[in-house]
Amino acid sequence: MVMYLRWIRYAHEGGPLEEGTLEGYNLTCPWHYAVFDIRNATVSDATVWATELTSYPVRIEETTGDILIDLRREKK
Repeated sequence: MVMYLRWIRYAHEGGPLEEGTLEGYNLTCPWHYAVFDIRNATVSDATVWATELTSYPVRIEETTGDILIDLRREKK
């Protein structure tokens, strides 16, 4: 399973995505109503004017349960 860490605040206006609504895989910004796919940090076709989220690959170490974030491999 591939997981990504998403920045909670997105680039164009710093909207508080943690206060947004999640329907299926779509996260909607409560300020601007931009819609993001939480699986890959991309903007919905319905809100192409928004800036895509920055994310980083995450891996969970099975033996220790540590959460490892690869900050070298930024995904925009």
